[in-house]
Amino acid sequence: MILIRPIKVWRNQRGREERICLWLVPENYLVVLAERGDYILPWTAYLVEQPHQQRKLQKEYEEYQRKKS
Repeated sequence: MILIRPIKVWRNQRGREERICLWLVPENYLVVLAERGDYILPWTAYLVEQPHQQRKLQKEYEEYQRKKS
């Protein structure tokens, strides 16, 4: 049985900064946050419409989970 989590959360490197990614899978919507010390700044958000974008995000998420465990 494969469980699909409604929101996938991970950190990744974007340029020189680490970002927090929140992927709302059922809606195919990605929210990217930037950590700024004492607060978190909403950086960007967008629809993930293309299948290749969805595959890329899934791969990033899986790599993060693999490294975390």
